Amino acid sequence: MPSKIQVQEIDVKAERRRKTMRATFVSAGAIAVLGVAAGAAWYFTPPAMPETIEDAQALVESSKFARLTKQEKQPYLDVIREQFGSADPDTRRQLIRENEAMRDALRASRNAEREAFIKQYVLASPAERDELMQEMRERRAERGDRGERGNRGNGPSDERINDRATNGSAQNSQLFGEMRMQRRRANSGS
Repeated sequence: MPSKIQVQEIDVKAERRRKTMRATFVSAGAIAVLGVAAGAAWYFTPPAMPETIEDAQALVESSKFARLTKQEKQPYLDVIREQFGSADPDTRRQLIRENEAMRDALRASRNAEREAFIKQYVLASPAERDELMQEMRERRAERGDRGERGNRGNGPSDERINDRATNGSAQNSQLFGEMRMQRRRANSGS
């Protein structure tokens, strides 16, 4: 005798609702993952190099620039310093006076340039040191835009260098001391 077939009652509407809910949750999860990935990609992408002084100003005020390490900032600071140097004096004064982020960026760029020069100077032979000092004097003479700050002579005074050496780090103190001795030798010989 044939056995009885058992038929299970299926709620078609409930099954459709479950499938729709499952598809909705999967889609929402995929969208969330894509959103997080896009946000992370934006967050970790370095900022574009500034092409104008206005771009540079916006860059130094941005959170992306603030997140960069000192080494990562250096190429940007070099470009900003070059653009700043090519701007007219009124624009430079205005940027320095009104924009603290730009002042900080320019200060960091000058400090990096100064540290690089000092390291190069310390590692150089006496003849190379004389050449470096001569190149520095020529660059300062080319700039010639120190009029608004008064006549500072040929470099910082001994008093100013002593203050920097006293209040700076031990390494900087030694570097400045070597530069001061070299300058004294150069001045006594001329």
